[in-house]
Amino acid sequence: MFPVYFFQFLIKIVLCYYENDSYYVDITKPIGYNPNAPKRYNYTVYLYNLKLVEVIEPEEKVSVVMEIGEFWFDPRLAWNPSLYGDIEMLHMRQDKVWSPTINMFRINDIADFRDNDFRMVAVENTGRVYDSISLRVSLNCPLDVRKFPFDSQSCTIQFSMPLFFIQYVEMISNVYIGIMNKTLWEKMGNSEWEFRNLSHRVEVLQYLDGYADMQLATFEIKIQRNPLYYIYMIVFPSFIINALSIVGVFMKDTDKMSKVRMPEWSKFLDQQEKLVSDLFEKYDSSISPVYSKIDITKPIGYNPIAPKRYNYTVFMYNIKLVEVLEPEEKVSVVMEMAEHWYDPRLAWNPSLYDDIEMLHMRQEKVWSPTINMFRINDVADFRDQDFRMVSLDNTGHIYSSLSLRVSVNCPLDVRKFPFDSQTCTIQFSMPLFFIQYVEMFSQIYDGILNKTVWKRMGNSEWDLVNLTNRVEILSYNDGIGDMQLATFEVKIQRNPMYYIYMIVFPSFVINALSIVGVFMKKTDKMSKLNVGLTNIMTMTFILGVMADKIPRTGSIPLLGIYIIINLFIMIVAVGITVLMGSIRKCAIPRLRMKKTKMRQGIERILGDPMETICMIVLGTINAVNFLVVIVFWIRDS
Repeated sequence: MFPVYFFQFLIKIVLCYYENDSYYVDITKPIGYNPNAPKRYNYTVYLYNLKLVEVIEPEEKVSVVMEIGEFWFDPRLAWNPSLYGDIEMLHMRQDKVWSPTINMFRINDIADFRDNDFRMVAVENTGRVYDSISLRVSLNCPLDVRKFPFDSQSCTIQFSMPLFFIQYVEMISNVYIGIMNKTLWEKMGNSEWEFRNLSHRVEVLQYLDGYADMQLATFEIKIQRNPLYYIYMIVFPSFIINALSIVGVFMKDTDKMSKVRMPEWSKFLDQQEKLVSDLFEKYDSSISPVYSKIDITKPIGYNPIAPKRYNYTVFMYNIKLVEVLEPEEKVSVVMEMAEHWYDPRLAWNPSLYDDIEMLHMRQEKVWSPTINMFRINDVADFRDQDFRMVSLDNTGHIYSSLSLRVSVNCPLDVRKFPFDSQTCTIQFSMPLFFIQYVEMFSQIYDGILNKTVWKRMGNSEWDLVNLTNRVEILSYNDGIGDMQLATFEVKIQRNPMYYIYMIVFPSFVINALSIVGVFMKKTDKMSKLNVGLTNIMTMTFILGVMADKIPRTGSIPLLGIYIIINLFIMIVAVGITVLMGSIRKCAIPRLRMKKTKMRQGIERILGDPMETICMIVLGTINAVNFLVVIVFWIRDS
């Protein structure tokens, strides 16, 4: 027995020696350490897409959606492709390989959009492991608002590996060079905030506790506020109201009590406040990696007509618009989807199995690809997480069904509000499957591609007017591979009726009556000024109501222009009233000629002719402004 124990002891010594010195590992062995493995391991956080979601100033919270890749090296997973049918890459469940633990650092909230049950990784024959993560991150960002609304802010997003000391693992941060340009930065912001810069670095957090320091893969974003919304919603109206109030307070021949009864700004503010089994199992010793040797006449195996380039189809057969949150530029839909992919390893000959041509089984029993949502705000999967099912036919085609609620960030063009239409994209990606290996397809069920069905897909405010699909290619030019995006484009159009009878028509009537009130016969100046100021504050209040329905964009919407023109009309009316004495002195001679009986009769009915002319002119402008909006409504109906 002694030689046996001695021999076992020698084997343990040799194995221990090989484990501690990777340079003696032979790469021709099936699986083992790579002789080029670095002595200090490294882990890379790679940012390839980012989208600003919202900035909540009172909470100093900034939310972004990030698409990042994780890269690390595990020499134990290296193999010689020539010994395994020239296979250079595997895709498998993440729980089948060792994965590092990455944490977000100094964040407020996080949502991981990956499928928790079917997380995948890609493994190269060199031992490099890839993973892709889609996240929505809310971080605390101290805001300097001293220059509000002309301020810019800088926020940092940080990743850490607290369990891996700096002497063992090196963290690396990287940004895809394709998004490091100002053209794409325009798409990364939102209506209120513009992207100005994106940088990355690795910081070292020194603890000086005798253990080790912590590395932080840091991404810094700089954003700048678009101030136009605040200029036409707050700065301009408050300036006008203040200017007219000063005039009213110091107006000549006005009693003190009338001056005190000027409309109160605080009351106005009070009104506004109400308003499929992993690849390790499939490539084990029971399955031959040489596809050409598989015969379909065998009970279970590969299909000889299997395509060299696999395909994956995302099939939409129903969609329903849930809500459109304009201030957040967020659109939510409910989607019924089908997944279709091909796995020739699961093909069988029905004649050998009682003519069974289709099976239904748990999804965990077959290999399933990982599909990710791309550039989304949130996603909810309504499938039963414990009993996900797939159907499998004898040719190796697999079908799965998805029921999702998806919230996407959709940049809104509100220049024609409330007669606007918007186009939003919903995108699916397979970041771990490069285009040279898997081809993605997108399809829409023909039965929902008609206007009759679209009427049921919208909601009370928005109508669905078009639905298209395509596959886009996101070119990275990094030597590894490009990404395919199965894209569904939804076009929706707003129903403006609510705004017509709640804002457009009432503001027209209020303005028309206010014009008459300002130029009313035998009314003192202070009363006329009160009518004008009350109207101006009413229009500003309507602007406030409208502001809750539109994003804080850098363009003024059509309805906003309509209200602003109404404001100008009333400002001119009040100005004419205040300066009427001076206007009369400068009036043309015809208006100062001797009064005739006809003129005296007109004045008894309408009052001063100069004021009557001003009233007619401003009333006409008010009517034209209203008719222009109505024409837009009729034309877009």
